[in-house]
Amino acid sequence: MSEWTLFARLLVGFLLSATGACCPIELSPPSVVVKYGDPVSVNCCTSDNSYNGMGWEAPLGGMGLQLTHHLTWSVDALTTWRISPLCFLNPSPGSSSQQCSEKLKVVVYTFPESIDITHNGNTVKSVTVEKEDHLNLECVIGNVAPIDKVTVRWYSGETVVDSHHKASSSKTPVDLIAHFDDLSLMNAPMRCEALLDLRPDGPVLSVFSPALNVSVLYGPIFECSDEKWLEEDSLQTLEDICPVTGNPTPVVRWLKDGIPINHSVPVTREFTGHFTIQAEGAKSVNKTLYLFVNYADVQLLCADTFTVMEHTPFKEAIFCFVQGFPEPQVTWYKDGDEVEFPEILTRYDAGQYVFIASNKYSSANATVELVIQYKPSPIEELVDIVAEVGSDAWLKCSTKGHPRPEYTWTYPNAPNIVEIIEDGVSLLVIENVTLHNAGVYTCHARNEAGNTSRSATVSIKAPLLCGQTELLCGSLCVPESAICNGVEDCRDGSDETLDLCSQSDSAPSECPVRIDPETLVLQYKSQGQNVTCTLTGSRNGIEVHWFDGHNNNSTTWSADTHQDWEASPICSAVLHGKRICQKHLNFTLYKMPDSVVIRSEENSSLLEGTMWQLHCDIISVAPVQSLAVRWYYGNETIEPVVRGPLRLADCPTESEVNTTCDISAIRTPVTVSSSASIRLNRDLKGEDLRCEAYLDLGAEGPQPPPSMMSHPVSITVYYKPVINTTKLPMVVPLFRGYPEELVCEADGHPPPDIDWIHTADARVSGGNITVSEGGLYICKASNYLAVALHEVEVIPKEDYLPLIAGLVAATVVIISAIFVFIYSIYYKNTKMRRYSLKNPKLSTHNANVAHNGWDLQFPMTILS
Repeated sequence: MSEWTLFARLLVGFLLSATGACCPIELSPPSVVVKYGDPVSVNCCTSDNSYNGMGWEAPLGGMGLQLTHHLTWSVDALTTWRISPLCFLNPSPGSSSQQCSEKLKVVVYTFPESIDITHNGNTVKSVTVEKEDHLNLECVIGNVAPIDKVTVRWYSGETVVDSHHKASSSKTPVDLIAHFDDLSLMNAPMRCEALLDLRPDGPVLSVFSPALNVSVLYGPIFECSDEKWLEEDSLQTLEDICPVTGNPTPVVRWLKDGIPINHSVPVTREFTGHFTIQAEGAKSVNKTLYLFVNYADVQLLCADTFTVMEHTPFKEAIFCFVQGFPEPQVTWYKDGDEVEFPEILTRYDAGQYVFIASNKYSSANATVELVIQYKPSPIEELVDIVAEVGSDAWLKCSTKGHPRPEYTWTYPNAPNIVEIIEDGVSLLVIENVTLHNAGVYTCHARNEAGNTSRSATVSIKAPLLCGQTELLCGSLCVPESAICNGVEDCRDGSDETLDLCSQSDSAPSECPVRIDPETLVLQYKSQGQNVTCTLTGSRNGIEVHWFDGHNNNSTTWSADTHQDWEASPICSAVLHGKRICQKHLNFTLYKMPDSVVIRSEENSSLLEGTMWQLHCDIISVAPVQSLAVRWYYGNETIEPVVRGPLRLADCPTESEVNTTCDISAIRTPVTVSSSASIRLNRDLKGEDLRCEAYLDLGAEGPQPPPSMMSHPVSITVYYKPVINTTKLPMVVPLFRGYPEELVCEADGHPPPDIDWIHTADARVSGGNITVSEGGLYICKASNYLAVALHEVEVIPKEDYLPLIAGLVAATVVIISAIFVFIYSIYYKNTKMRRYSLKNPKLSTHNANVAHNGWDLQFPMTILS
């Protein structure tokens, strides 16, 4: 064989090996599935005469090289889990073929003859559990392999309710445990099935567990709403309109007005009314049901009188029970004319109405009195007055409201004051006015709908008593001989008398007294402070003293910080020949709250997007006019979406009377509440909400304004699940041989449960799932608020990377072989000669002969 032929054969063999040329081996069968411990045999043969030897390489049943074209691998009992026998061929001498081999695929399996369902580690035949409890069933499949071929199915009766498949590369036997805990699906005997699918080369093996009877205790459950409408001729019974279910089957009693009633007879119009349903089952439960029975005769039930607050919606103000079949049409009449009520009632809608309900068969009517209550209107006719000492004076307080307001007065205490009520008007009569009657008089009007108040000031004018030798000249006492401003009785025209007259006419318009200090702010139960009242000049008046509702002739006043809430001290001065003038002390007695409490509205929803109403209760604080409230989230102040006004603790809410209580005149300690509405969102976490009450008492008050903070209140916002789709695309490619992991994450509160649902009725708990087959996979995230779904389509794809790599490798080999071939030809033609060494004859070197630069030491014969 020539060198070129040998080189070509080697090159072809190398190329065939590199490009994965087929080995002429035929395995029969090409793959086997055998049970552990069973015998197995496989034939290996070839029809290619270029091979004259074959053998088997295997840890069990292996055989060395034998000169044959047919060889059988056989094992009497296969007792190893990992085995891959290899049949190999050796080429015949002089053959151009290369040694090659073929690997036999062997799957060794084992499968149990029986499986069991266990609970808490024990095999049971029946389980009793309450619906609210947690029941974890386990399907135990012992000593099974290969695990990746096993599917576990759960059955409720004959229905598959769950399926489990575990992806694993393990070949050795394991104990497989599958869990199931969905009580809602355990409504029939439970079984589990282990399915070992070894197709196409092996069998499909299946085994079922014994049935487990699960008794779920629940109920009683009333399958009806709180109201039920029924036609009289429907022939339905009470049992039909409100079935009661549960396990055990409940014992049901129906009571109407406390009297048991037969609930298995058809209902009639007499059944209309309230029912109490008593059910005894897993527990005792009661339900109230109002039954409406429609019939042809119109039935109308109305109260004689409806009393409501002004600004109440009409639908909430009047309720008349109307029944009949067909449904009656209703009409309202007032003074013989048909009327329509506005959506919101006002005081002008009060009166007597006739309500008529009718259909084509009959009609009914009722007379209704509508009484609308409204708060007192602003007080009229109460004005400031000036009264002379010794005269009678009166103050009038009148307002309108329904019911008729009740009047109360606050004023300086004196025995000569009488309160009179005449035809809805309150009169305050001051008999024989004295200096002690000066001060502020406040009238309060209150009824069930609200209150109002108004104040007026009473000033006292004292007569001037002149001596026996003096005359009253205008408002001045002068000597009898004096002449004052042309008055004939004043005969003395001296400069002094005229000067006195001039002083009288040009008297200062302001009261010439000085209060020190002019503003006094004291804390409750603190040390008192003296306030002095003096004349600004000795010629301006005769005397000065304090008046605080009691006799007080002193020029010094001191507050009692334990009780002087309503104190309104007046500095009163008697001027020369003038009226009495007065100046009020600006006095404030304040009290810090006993406590500040933050609370939420009862039954407030904590769902994301809703408004959460909070109340800040400030306990026993004064004066409430100086009170303000701040709201805090963490350490930052926030402004609520809606901020309500301050309200007295015993004041009706605005929704009931559409008014606010008047706190402008209250100076004693009271308990007030401020409301705020905050829109909930999921970011409201990690911090607490607080409210702060502070008293802004002006520049004369303590600085900074005193305040008190409430204890914090924590908030938990509940929101629906939202699946993170950035990590979970809608379409996922799946390359053969490369399982893909799908990751499903969801945000929500309460934290959602995440399950994967496959179109083949398979469900896997948890957010991560590894898929090895195409199909539609659904991620389900659920909490008690909602369920979120996201579909992922897994599309199988062919992986062309190994093929591409093989083609690239073959191309490289071919190019390399071509290069070697070309280079060998070049080398042979340019670098090499062929010579024979037979009969050599030495000769002298001839310098003129050159052989491509080589000098020959002995003669050679060129072979032709």
